[in-house]
Amino acid sequence: QPMILGSIMHEAMEEWLRTNRTADFVALFDAAFAKTCREKHLPAGFRLEVERTTNRVIAGKVSVSDPWHPVSSAPEVEFELPLLPSTLIKGRMDRLDRMSDTECVIVDYKSGRAKRVASFLQNRAKLQGPLYALAAREKFGLRTLAMMYVAVREDSRFGWGEVPGVELDLLPMPPDWIDAARDLAIGRIGDLLAGLIEAHPTEEGDCRFCDFRDACHVKEDRPALVEIGGGASV
Repeated sequence: QPMILGSIMHEAMEEWLRTNRTADFVALFDAAFAKTCREKHLPAGFRLEVERTTNRVIAGKVSVSDPWHPVSSAPEVEFELPLLPSTLIKGRMDRLDRMSDTECVIVDYKSGRAKRVASFLQNRAKLQGPLYALAAREKFGLRTLAMMYVAVREDSRFGWGEVPGVELDLLPMPPDWIDAARDLAIGRIGDLLAGLIEAHPTEEGDCRFCDFRDACHVKEDRPALVEIGGGASV
């Protein structure tokens, strides 16, 4: 399953960054894959071998050196942010590169197709990037130079910001990017706590993953008429 494959990649990533990116990432992936197979009792067979081989190729792309040189890299950086007096959000960055005492680069690894990962940049409801930058600012006192998603399957980067002297082809980081995302998150949380829950999908393609898609009326333009008994309508 994608969640299990993602956890394998993240476990290998954590070990790789602990070695300051000097270890063989493919070997770390192999070890994490074998460990997960034992712990999850995944049966050997054709499908498992296809997944291992396919993702091993992806792991080989991760080993390529990044074009920037951080002072230090930290994997799986956990944080907590109090957005409301009664609400604390928790998160974990895949990777936080400190470029200096006051600046950083944030990296989040995605195993999906590059086209889908690129769509995150145009979706205002995708708050992961700016909330990570908010956490870097509020919890660690760091200014985010760049926040990027790395589609490891195709070795592509998408995100915002720039690193001086490095060509990354990222979007400019809007001046109100972080604060606008915080305000939007606070508004959404406030609505939820007030019981105002409505379906307003920003990406209808994601609806196929929803457990309630068969009962959702988001595509209805007007109230439906329901035939009852002998033909009366409501």
